Amino acid sequence: RSKTGQLGAPEAGLSLIAAKADVPIVPVAIYGTRYIFSRSCFLPQIKIHFEKPINMCELKATGSETRTDVGTIVMQSIADILQQKFK
Repeated sequence: RSKTGQLGAPEAGLSLIAAKADVPIVPVAIYGTRYIFSRSCFLPQIKIHFEKPINMCELKATGSETRTDVGTIVMQSIADILQQKFK
């Protein structure tokens, strides 16, 4: 979430939690939330898109195992979704 609508920097905790829980990460893009409280929009439409899960084991096999790399991969996936689906 951001006030400007721009994607922020990835958090390192994302990959740590996924690795400890041994679960994949599902990138999710949510578009249109800034219109929820807008007085000019009576019924805002919010769009949600779930991307294919990113398996931590597959990333380790390719060498992208640092927490920053995983966060960057997830954020890039979300950015791609927003560009393709919602613009």
